[in-house]
Amino acid sequence: MNFSLEVMDIGKNNFNGTIPHVCGGNLRWFILNGNQFEGKVPSCFFKCPELEVLDLGNNRLTGAFPDQLGRLPNLKVLVLRSNKFHGLMERSSSMIEHPFPSLSVLDLSQNEFGGHLPGKYFQNFDGMKNVVKDGKNTYLSTYNFYSIIVVVKGQQLWFEKISNDYTIIDLSGNKFEGEIPNEICTLNSLIVLNLSNNHLNGRIPRAIGNLSEIESLDLSWNQLSGKIPQSLADITNLEVLNLSQNLLVGRIPGGTQLSTFNTSFEGNPGLCGFPLPKKCEHASAPQLEVDGEKESVFTWKVVMLGYGCETLVGLLLGYFMLSTGRPKWLNAIVDEIEHVIQRRQNKRR
Repeated sequence: MNFSLEVMDIGKNNFNGTIPHVCGGNLRWFILNGNQFEGKVPSCFFKCPELEVLDLGNNRLTGAFPDQLGRLPNLKVLVLRSNKFHGLMERSSSMIEHPFPSLSVLDLSQNEFGGHLPGKYFQNFDGMKNVVKDGKNTYLSTYNFYSIIVVVKGQQLWFEKISNDYTIIDLSGNKFEGEIPNEICTLNSLIVLNLSNNHLNGRIPRAIGNLSEIESLDLSWNQLSGKIPQSLADITNLEVLNLSQNLLVGRIPGGTQLSTFNTSFEGNPGLCGFPLPKKCEHASAPQLEVDGEKESVFTWKVVMLGYGCETLVGLLLGYFMLSTGRPKWLNAIVDEIEHVIQRRQNKRR
């Protein structure tokens, strides 16, 4: 079917079957959210260069991630949540050099995607980097009716409108594994990041502090290990944080932000310190060990210096005595000591 429409919204109905092949060079918004469509994403969308919003969430769609959508230069919103997609996001067969350059909202939650997180995609999400906030509350397009559901700390929040500077990545409820790639930390305009309920492991990147604009961060229900980086405590815009149900250890970093998240650290037996009731044992031990080591080195230096000085003085005195003979004052002291010893021996007899 060929349409000259710019917007097609048939969401929240009971349509089923496969998605019709809607091809039109002017199509900008295509919304099918909340139906019962099945099958794969049709290839006709790959031929819509003006497409800005593609929302296929809450259906029964299957197949692999439609990576060819990365060729669309104006695509800003891609929602595939709550379907039956599976497999890897980054495939070696994809030859797109700069995928998804304008993307600002990516919601792939509640599917069966697996493998490693798509670092190649993250590094090309220019729409999530260095976004200038003009304070005018401008929205994604002239079509202000479009709304979106964002999961924040396990709760579904409904946003009636999407601001131009609101950037979201939600990959929760999948089967992603491996470490969190550093590329995601380059998205310095990201507002919401949800990677919960996956199989991620390794440490939280130290570069997580580069997400200076982030307001909601959910890494819960994974297998993340190691310490919480101090850079996370330095994010001043953070309003929602959830690191629960992981394998994190050590002291929770100090900072006005982290101290307010009372339930964000539950399910990590190795964590300690405020706001958890578990206190850290030997909290100052590392510093004492370092200071003690420095003190020990300093002490041994002083001792060795003392021994060296005494040895030098002794050698000089010995040389002086051998060269000049025993002085009179030394003879008198030696004679007095011998006299005292002799008297003690006579008394014992």
